[in-house]
Amino acid sequence: MLAVIAGLAWFALTLQTGLVVRTVVAAGQPPVTGIINTFSYFTILTNLLVAIVCTASLLHTSEDTLFTRPSNLSAVAVYIFVVGLTYSLLLRSLWNPTGLQAVADTSLHDVTPILYMLFWIFFVAKGTLHWTQPVYWLAYPADLCCI
Repeated sequence: MLAVIAGLAWFALTLQTGLVVRTVVAAGQPPVTGIINTFSYFTILTNLLVAIVCTASLLHTSEDTLFTRPSNLSAVAVYIFVVGLTYSLLLRSLWNPTGLQAVADTSLHDVTPILYMLFWIFFVAKGTLHWTQPVYWLAYPADLCCI
């Protein structure tokens, strides 16, 4: 399951970045503008976290690395859940992507969040989690608000 999630997340991130870069280049702007624009979104950064933690979990069998600790996997679950929920409830009706953009959009906002949440529910050890940890997990989205 981790390989599927990691592969999908990396694919969707690459596709979305490519589509945005292609659009900005067609508008006469440098490619770096598209890359910066793409990676300024919570959705993209969170899917990048999903891709990183899933890849790290595939490569390391130990739960004692930064990206494989149950607390960090759980934090990423909260973030990707927020991505899926916010998009579904608030943003989906704002546009109707087609073609490859629809593939990227669905992968980033629907499929990856659902698959990662299923992975978290069924495979992440929760015995070491503490009720105080979510306070620390808020540092990531709070830091993004201040940028």
